Amino acid sequence: MIQESLTNSLRYARNVSDVRVRLERRRDELRLEVMDNGDATRVPSVGSGRGLRGMRERAALFDGTVEAGPVASGGWIVKAVLKLPECSVNNEKQKTAKE
Repeated sequence: MIQESLTNSLRYARNVSDVRVRLERRRDELRLEVMDNGDATRVPSVGSGRGLRGMRERAALFDGTVEAGPVASGGWIVKAVLKLPECSVNNEKQKTAKE
């Protein structure tokens, strides 16, 4: 998802001088943001449209979501939230503690 978002910034954004990637792990989810500071006017898409659709499909495998769109101050942002599977080590510890 990060790679696809960075590729989209390179292909479709104009006058980009900064792209930021933020990855945050929370207890039960992973949050991802990729934001560029390109002009609000985007280059018309000449792609197949599979990039964002593919990211949404991959996120769905983890009961997650992907949102993408323009930023009010200019640029483009992709946000993804993925649910993390429970760690089997923690599950075993919890089972043992309950017994």
